[in-house]
Amino acid sequence: MARDGAGNYSVPYDDFVAGTTIESAQIDANFADLEAAMTASIAKDGQTVPTANLPMGGFKHTGVAVASARTDYARADQVIGSVLDYAADTGSATAYAIAPSPGISAYVVGQRFAFKAGNANSGADPTLAVNSLTAGIIYWPNGASLIAGEIPANSLVEVIVATVTTGTPTYHLQSATKPPLPRTGGTLTGATTASATFTMSGAALNEAQGSDIASATTTDIGAATGNFVKVTGTTTITGLGTVQAGTRRIVEFTGILTLTHNGTSLILPTAANITTAAGDVATFVSLGSGNWKCTGYMRANGNPVVAPQQYAQAYVTVSGGTATVQKSTGFTSVVRDSTGLFTCTLSTAMPDTNYVVEATCGSTSGATLNRFCGEDLSSARSTTVFHLYVAGDSAGQQDPTNLNIRVYA
Repeated sequence: MARDGAGNYSVPYDDFVAGTTIESAQIDANFADLEAAMTASIAKDGQTVPTANLPMGGFKHTGVAVASARTDYARADQVIGSVLDYAADTGSATAYAIAPSPGISAYVVGQRFAFKAGNANSGADPTLAVNSLTAGIIYWPNGASLIAGEIPANSLVEVIVATVTTGTPTYHLQSATKPPLPRTGGTLTGATTASATFTMSGAALNEAQGSDIASATTTDIGAATGNFVKVTGTTTITGLGTVQAGTRRIVEFTGILTLTHNGTSLILPTAANITTAAGDVATFVSLGSGNWKCTGYMRANGNPVVAPQQYAQAYVTVSGGTATVQKSTGFTSVVRDSTGLFTCTLSTAMPDTNYVVEATCGSTSGATLNRFCGEDLSSARSTTVFHLYVAGDSAGQQDPTNLNIRVYA
């Protein structure tokens, strides 16, 4: 029976009695049983192997040699020292390489490796190859790419295999956390509470100036390389491109062009088109889906965008039926047509005929001292010509001594 199931051994036949005949069959049975028991035992020279689990009964293996293969027992000092998955890097700044011993023959999700980096990573997507297997890219745990220097030279690095696709792994960096303010191409996120904010303490947030953008029907400031950008050219603008809601751009115009108001896609102050001038600066905020709102517009000349601008002015004296322009800006001439009637010609055409004329007059002699001046609406105005009349408090149209004229648009 060899063993009784509890590990106890006894021969089939008890001790033989001296002076009695020993049956050969009984001797043969005992020897056969001994042979079976020895065959089922583990030879200390390693000639036999277990065929079932071997309970240790609370005891331990002692004097175990250092493991040299992945199927060997790991000695306690190897486990404590983490030497089974550690090796010095022998690769480059873009492709790390390690050869821990005992080595691996394939990658498995969840494997951990540690190494001392010989170089700082020189760019995005550094790779790691283990035991000369296919190299895989090292990412942050959220899947974001690393940027140059996020693995410092001579630093101890720990990674975990996150995925394996046809033998190619991807790793998640475990030895450091992703910087809270991503330096390139990241997304700034905060706590999950509604009141989460970011506080700059003793520091400034310095925004960059992007490359100039040529004006176009759709001038894509959403794709600008900085928050401040100059728009060049004179092409009429009806759209500003598509970018996430909340994006802010400060735009300086270098020339004269038209910003076309649209109540949905390009919302401008006063709900009217704006003609830019060189040096004008505007702030735009994206509403998402290609829609923008201008939240501020500053003209280079200091005038507010909502106020009418004075385009022309003149001081005219009248004597002996002749009008003489004493000083003017934006006027070609002021001519007396007849008593109390004057034709005024501008040197620069107004944007349209809806400009504003303001005129006052005075008199220092004559029986009628009160003069009333206004635009002569019986004569049609154009973008360059308008007409004035002067009336007195006694009778009909009369000549003034002087005229003060201002034109706004």
